[in-house]
Amino acid sequence: GITLADGNNGNIFIAEGGSVSATGAGSIGIAALDGVASSSIETHNVTVHGTVSSSDGPAIFFGGSDATSGRIGDVEVSGTISGGNGVAVDFPAGNFGSTFRIAPGAVVQGTVDAKDGNDSFNFTGSSGEAGTFDLGLFDTQFLNFDGLIKEGSSASSWALSGSSAFAGPLRIIAGDIFLDNVTAGGINAEVNASGTSTALFSGSGTIGTLEVDQGTLSPGGGSS
Repeated sequence: GITLADGNNGNIFIAEGGSVSATGAGSIGIAALDGVASSSIETHNVTVHGTVSSSDGPAIFFGGSDATSGRIGDVEVSGTISGGNGVAVDFPAGNFGSTFRIAPGAVVQGTVDAKDGNDSFNFTGSSGEAGTFDLGLFDTQFLNFDGLIKEGSSASSWALSGSSAFAGPLRIIAGDIFLDNVTAGGINAEVNASGTSTALFSGSGTIGTLEVDQGTLSPGGGSS
């Protein structure tokens, strides 16, 4: 495994084709540890384009001493993360807002618990990429997130399906979100393309509210 320790801020990048594997009792694939108390917000970023796995612990773990001003753990996955104890990502408690970014084709085996704080689950993607996601996973696997964002390339898309008790905003700031007969009355959608990006919200289903500020609404339509 890999351990990032004794730093207030740090980055770990696993490239496509790269692999991190940890074995043994209590093993952790990647451990991002603060190591020291700090009066500033501590941020650790983990990007996985390859594979991170553990045999008996979380694939990615954030821990260490508490920062007095808060902690942020950000994870981006386009590859595979697999936790041997059923936990894929163990985010820090008492944080100031962590982000989990998922790209089309990513494989996440185990739970991702955002815990407390204002935490965001972001659907991302490069030009031409398209992903699918069952919203029911917010009830069983991806836990305690406060908001959803569609970001990345304007030419990337995600199709959302299923039913979920998730309650919070869904902001489409770049690219396409297609609803495939979803039932998610707690989701409040906002289409608001950022900068020169374009945004499309289409499909069918039941959500809470919808606001279109900058972008395209296509009820019942397919994703582009």
